Amino acid sequence: AIFLEYKIRATFEATGGRVNILWQSLAYVLIGAGEIFAVSAAYEAAFTAAPPDAKVLASAVNLFCVGGLPNVLCIFLYQGCKKWFQNARGTPSIHRIED
Repeated sequence: AIFLEYKIRATFEATGGRVNILWQSLAYVLIGAGEIFAVSAAYEAAFTAAPPDAKVLASAVNLFCVGGLPNVLCIFLYQGCKKWFQNARGTPSIHRIED
């Protein structure tokens, strides 16, 4: 997905023209399919491997690994790629759509 985003940005900067949004569709389809298979497999493993009195803990750890850790990774990636998200004033910010 990062490589595809880089190619889209490079093409836009080189030609200045519009880039078709369908270039991103394959990446999102693959990410969605991966999430479907990974999340259901993780729940299956958490519920079958955990003893009955620890199923709640297994579910909580599973949700943290599937939802919490990727969000932390996303924060670090945003901080590392902050210069790509410049608004009209030239400052890196994605807090307001109008910028």
